[in-house]
Amino acid sequence: QEATAAYEKSAALDPANAGTAWRNLGIELYNSNRMKEALEPLKKATELDPKNPQGWYLLGVALVNTMEYKKEGDKFIPILQPGTVEAYQKALDLDPNDPYGAQAKQGLESLEQMGLGIQTKVKTRPKK
Repeated sequence: QEATAAYEKSAALDPANAGTAWRNLGIELYNSNRMKEALEPLKKATELDPKNPQGWYLLGVALVNTMEYKKEGDKFIPILQPGTVEAYQKALDLDPNDPYGAQAKQGLESLEQMGLGIQTKVKTRPKK
């Protein structure tokens, strides 16, 4: 709770860097394996700093880690959270050569391999 309050205060005191403050809170929660709690700060971070691939990648990972499963017969079928594919795709589109863009590409490929009928547009740009 104290960490959340500190990051919220930081975001309020320095609006120009509020995206960084929210992303840092999301990272702290993510690193503490508190994925559901990390979602809201990471969403705020991507709204305030939409050109940062790290925020989008971490949002995608947090969404994957909070997905639910439904039982069909003797199988459990994963149900992706809305925005999962888009978060990974945004990180990849922003900079496929960035480490977070590359990890987002791997995340998209993993989602495709889950056999959920997900169509992604995994692409890379040549390095400059």
